[in-house]
Amino acid sequence: MSIVFIPRIAEKFESSYNFGSGKLSPKVKVVPREQLLWPDSDLDILIELRVLRVSFAECGKVLKRSANSCTMAVATNNLYEAINKKRKKVIAGVLENAKFTKTDESS
Repeated sequence: MSIVFIPRIAEKFESSYNFGSGKLSPKVKVVPREQLLWPDSDLDILIELRVLRVSFAECGKVLKRSANSCTMAVATNNLYEAINKKRKKVIAGVLENAKFTKTDESS
């Protein structure tokens, strides 16, 4: 009797043998999915809608895409900065118009 343990599992099982289940796990074939690229015009519309704080679900309905697709378009194209800049411009424009309106009313 030997003190050293020698495993008796065949070499062909080493890469695909799952010790947790005790069964061979089937190899999963990954098929690439079709990707629909966003044209610049759709990205501009998405930016304008997000500036107005339209939800991603509503943006998806307008653009005929899913809400997740709109979310990922903003994330992958890094549109957060563009949306925030335009949002600040819109807010500044509204405040500027409000100042002119107040001065016109007081005259």
